[in-house]
Amino acid sequence: MNVKENIEELIDQAKILLFSQNYKEAEKILKKILKLDKDNVDALYHLGILYETVNEHEKAEEIYLKILEKDPDNKETKERMERLKNEKF
Repeated sequence: MNVKENIEELIDQAKILLFSQNYKEAEKILKKILKLDKDNVDALYHLGILYETVNEHEKAEEIYLKILEKDPDNKETKERMERLKNEKF
């Protein structure tokens, strides 16, 4: 199994953990992915969702900004950023 396949498998595991509300384990796996590939937008995006879900909005915003630096046209991330900004007021 190559690194890319391994990362895809880890992302799938993290998604399952995230949607099962096992946030600590999901966070560990997402951070492990980012050690292997610090620019992995999929891992960053799901880490942002995780932080948003556990009300760590500043961390989520940092992650989303990092994604938009790499991919300024990322529609889903723009929508999540907008939602976070609206929640502040």
